[in-house]
Amino acid sequence: MNRGEIRTSIIESLREESDPVSVTAAELNEYIDDGYEEMAELTGAVVRDAAVICPPNEHFIALPSDCLYPIAIRDTVTGYPIDLKHWTFIDRMQNHWIRISRSRPWYTAAWDLQTLILFPAYQDGGSITITQAVIPPAIASDFDTPDLPLQHHIGLVRYGHHRALLKDADGPRLGRSLRQRNYYLESMMGLEDWAGQRHEGIRFAVYGTKLRDGERFLELGDT
Repeated sequence: MNRGEIRTSIIESLREESDPVSVTAAELNEYIDDGYEEMAELTGAVVRDAAVICPPNEHFIALPSDCLYPIAIRDTVTGYPIDLKHWTFIDRMQNHWIRISRSRPWYTAAWDLQTLILFPAYQDGGSITITQAVIPPAIASDFDTPDLPLQHHIGLVRYGHHRALLKDADGPRLGRSLRQRNYYLESMMGLEDWAGQRHEGIRFAVYGTKLRDGERFLELGDT
């Protein structure tokens, strides 16, 4: 469903006129965007690849601004996986990690909410490809479709229905609004399950079945 079709479904669900007086088309578009952002943020269902340039000998790499969290990371040129670890794993393995650079990284870890560390750093510079859950931008037009599975677009209808009823709600409308909110949360649970399976599929495709938890100690000549 595109945004126009989602908005039409909300209006039909309200059981009012084709142009309801209680809420405008612009408000309904805003509700759809709010629901889209919330569903993406709470489930991680919207996934994008981003290529991030890594300068030479730089261990601290900023995540893209729309990134919720990385799902899998690869060296862009070779396609080789870069294992996601906790930074203490890297520090235990080599407490001078910040001084070490090689042809490409083996491990990466979150340093803070917006920064990754690479170990080792790229000696001559490079690029990593981050498959990440993202917060999507607002839907641009009535002809654009949210990046969610079609079966979960109903969640946006239910969210918009809930918000439209909530505006200037009296007792009966408030009850209807809360009921739609519950239906929306049920949709969210289904989307969360779908997203979890998708993430596992992505990790399997990048990292395979091999257990990647064993510590790898640096040799000076290792690349």
